[in-house]
Amino acid sequence: DRKLYNSDIFKAKVTIIEGFNLPTVKLSGDTMPTAPTTYVIMEDCGESNLSTSFVVQQTNPVWNSEWTVIIPKNNLIEEKWLILGLWCKKYKNEYAGHDPKRDIRLGFILIDLSALENDLNKAYGLYDVISETEEHRGKIKVAIEQLNSIDPCINNNFMPQPRNERNIIQTKNSNKSKSQKSNDGLIKEMKEILFKLKIQTKVKAKNQMTVL
Repeated sequence: DRKLYNSDIFKAKVTIIEGFNLPTVKLSGDTMPTAPTTYVIMEDCGESNLSTSFVVQQTNPVWNSEWTVIIPKNNLIEEKWLILGLWCKKYKNEYAGHDPKRDIRLGFILIDLSALENDLNKAYGLYDVISETEEHRGKIKVAIEQLNSIDPCINNNFMPQPRNERNIIQTKNSNKSKSQKSNDGLIKEMKEILFKLKIQTKVKAKNQMTVL
């Protein structure tokens, strides 16, 4: 049962290794940009989000955080896209947990799990960080190993985070071929996913304003 499409559950070890060429940011009250204090997050795993540790003011941070997760396949975009978020702190000397109201989302990391098909159980590479305005903001090195039997949500070198609303839109099953896509096709699909994420972000912000 190693194939991604053979089960309704995606079971894997996810390792967030390091980042490269991340952008500098202006912290609150500063006039000059500085290297960001960053962390990577994956939402909706059990009762909490999964987060790496924080790396303070580095444009090439090293996290080496390992998560072992069980994810319902319908929590993945079109049942094959895993989306991570790269965040940074907005204020100096602030290292508390993930706070979507105070922290800055630098972008999304979109991982195509199609590489795990055809009895290949590992995906490893450098993935672009893409902002909501479709800007490239560096790269993140991630390794994913599909597993057959694990305990859910074992998370080494992590910081537990309070669970938030999902940032991912569940979509209908794709009728597209499972064959290898061209780079242009992958970029187009990523842009479509980002568009959905941007729409949901706007809806969430509007709902929060309405509640206030």
